[in-house]
Amino acid sequence: MNEVLSKKAEKIASIVRCPACYGSLVISAPDISCTVCGSNYTFESNCPILMTPEDREHLNRFLATHASQTVPSANSRIRRWLFPPGPCYDPRRPERMARLWSRFDSSSVIVDVGAQSARLREDVVTVDLAPFAGVDVVGNAHRLPIGDNSVDLIINTGVLEHVEDADSVVAEFHRVLRPGGLVYTEIPFMQGYHPDPADFMRLTYSGLNRTFRQFHIEEMDVSSGPFSGLAWVVREVLASIFNGTGTFTWAWMMSGWLTFWLKYLDRWTVSKPFSHRVASSYYVIARKPES
Repeated sequence: MNEVLSKKAEKIASIVRCPACYGSLVISAPDISCTVCGSNYTFESNCPILMTPEDREHLNRFLATHASQTVPSANSRIRRWLFPPGPCYDPRRPERMARLWSRFDSSSVIVDVGAQSARLREDVVTVDLAPFAGVDVVGNAHRLPIGDNSVDLIINTGVLEHVEDADSVVAEFHRVLRPGGLVYTEIPFMQGYHPDPADFMRLTYSGLNRTFRQFHIEEMDVSSGPFSGLAWVVREVLASIFNGTGTFTWAWMMSGWLTFWLKYLDRWTVSKPFSHRVASSYYVIARKPES
């Protein structure tokens, strides 16, 4: 375990760059400085905070603007007990991720953008807007603090719908990936509004082809299918009948328990030829061209 963490620390040091000019950084905790433009950064909770002052100010305004738009949360002991299972089920994900992992070894640089506290593997470098537990680098996806052509695989799960400019984020993926590198993305389609802290868009197959037009798309298919989408929508429709935040929250949780089981029907429908028309979500595996 210590060897894995040590190798990951070396990978982080080799790929991080100044977000203002993409110059090399001198890292000597608790200080970080750019060798090109002289910008200074620091650590928070043992995590390097690699955001420009302008980006941090914008982020604070953004969070303040959207703070009241969150979905119901399990913020009390009773609510945590009553909180329903999620409405989405992706029966093919284990096999799909196993195929993806098999294409990379321990020397590969893998970055998960927007991971929050989730960690897919110990050797994956995680990047997010805030120093959540387990986040390795704090940075802005619109201006990743990562050098050009330095990453083998970018993972991005349920993130693009929450960013202000998905095109610029995908352009950043293209910039930091090595030629031949891959990006793996999951993005919703038939899902209700779920701000984290905001929620901007959904994409169809046509929209995904346009968004990843700089890449060669190797795979694009349904991840969570039509019944996951149905479970999500019915939960929201039943809860929307009620007035008041408190009443809505309790109705949302109860309707979640009534409907979550629908998602398991996707085991039989997710691979049907027209399931993409009302699927809950899609995935894309796209490759940066060699030249």
